[in-house]
Amino acid sequence: MDFPSIKQEPSETDRTPNFHD
Repeated sequence: MDFPSIKQEPSETDRTPNFHD
């Protein structure tokens, strides 16, 4: 599941790799 917040901020994705998966 890709959230708009994480997609907009790559920094958040790096913090939570689980979400990216």
